[in-house]
Amino acid sequence: MTDLKTSFDGKPLAAENWNKQISVNPGTHQVRAEGMANGIKLVFDEPYDIKEAELVPVQITLKPESPKFLTEGQLQCMRTAKTQDDVAKCLPSGAKPLVVRVGLDMSTYADTTATRVYSPGVHGNVNSPTSGWNVGASYLIDVVTSASPDVVSTASRRFSDTRHAVSLNGGYKPARFGFDAAASYSVESDYISRSARVGFLGDFYDKRVTPRIAFGRVQDTNGRSGVGFDDYSRTFYTNEIDAGATFVLTSTSIFVAGISAQFERGDQSKLYRLVPMFDADASVPIGASISSVNANRLAVRPYEQLPLERDRYALAARYAKRLGTSTFRLEERFYRDTWTILASTTDLRYIMSLGSRLSAWPHLHLHAQTAANFYQRAYTAEIAPVVQVPEFRTTDRELSPFVSLTAGGGARYELSPPTATVRFALTAIADAMGSKYFNSLYIRNRLAAYGTLGIEAEFE
Repeated sequence: MTDLKTSFDGKPLAAENWNKQISVNPGTHQVRAEGMANGIKLVFDEPYDIKEAELVPVQITLKPESPKFLTEGQLQCMRTAKTQDDVAKCLPSGAKPLVVRVGLDMSTYADTTATRVYSPGVHGNVNSPTSGWNVGASYLIDVVTSASPDVVSTASRRFSDTRHAVSLNGGYKPARFGFDAAASYSVESDYISRSARVGFLGDFYDKRVTPRIAFGRVQDTNGRSGVGFDDYSRTFYTNEIDAGATFVLTSTSIFVAGISAQFERGDQSKLYRLVPMFDADASVPIGASISSVNANRLAVRPYEQLPLERDRYALAARYAKRLGTSTFRLEERFYRDTWTILASTTDLRYIMSLGSRLSAWPHLHLHAQTAANFYQRAYTAEIAPVVQVPEFRTTDRELSPFVSLTAGGGARYELSPPTATVRFALTAIADAMGSKYFNSLYIRNRLAAYGTLGIEAEFE
């Protein structure tokens, strides 16, 4: 150890007195020691209840004050250490370590509107816990097939498409202040999306408060399948700003709160979505079938047209608390935009440790929202003497009033012991979702199931 200091009841204790007996009054007394090993601060801080005429030897075993510069494997090694020599063996070497994580996963989605999605992906991350930097990347493929009512209503039996998405991220926080950044790019046959984001954060009040502010920009290009983007496309932009902070409430609980704003400009209407028009006296029930809609609609059916501006605002919070060997986590998000949509999203997880290597969690997710101010189940139009249709129109049920409940869970199993140099872990997640649409065409309800299987490796 270097720079080793000890104190007894808050008063410094010189090194020459460490092996001497100290006479004290009966009661509770505090022993504290701290020192440095390989650039990591280790501490010992324990109370001792001393009775009349009792001799209490104190063996000091210093362990990390916080996991700031240590991996999970090193922390677990130190928790089980019995002596100071055992603790020293768990410490990283004097060289600054690197931790490498790579993973493969496969996700699937299926619902009752005949939509299927298969998403294999790979991700990796390299970070230096002692230097405070990290870089990561991921690559994902979405293979989508669908024969949903939106597709069939346009006289198409089904469609299939493939989306490729790549993302990069990194950060640097050598001490009290730092930053992080991310960028992504995805492309499919009729859509391209590009995004970039940078955030700044700092630690205050002994790291009990960590505020963060981030700025981002998204540029999306909307085109037609089979037609080159240079020949026909439309672009819209989104500017984003997020601000929030993490608060360490106690040694076992944290609270995270933040606000975000997004400002969208441009035409994001779907170029394949045709909107049926009706007479003012037409009867179009909720969930009307495709055949019923076709039998009652007018001959004119224009493409979807959405407003060219949309401002989104959200307030979100997360509370997490450690309960023994388990963790309770609750998230809530309130949303409003200039299309007058109001929404609430609640997410609940309870992560349980079922042994030294297995953890599992149940999961509940509830989303409810109102409709956009221009949304209608049945739009009316006039066709004589000239065709007149509503300025804004859509059949997108995600802009209608609906509620969605998701329930499921997941598990993670560590294949290797925490002290292994190379560690492997398996993750499995499964969820089922039910959605109720209160004012939409074609469907009233939708059931869906999705899940993920993944394997991850960590190297030190």
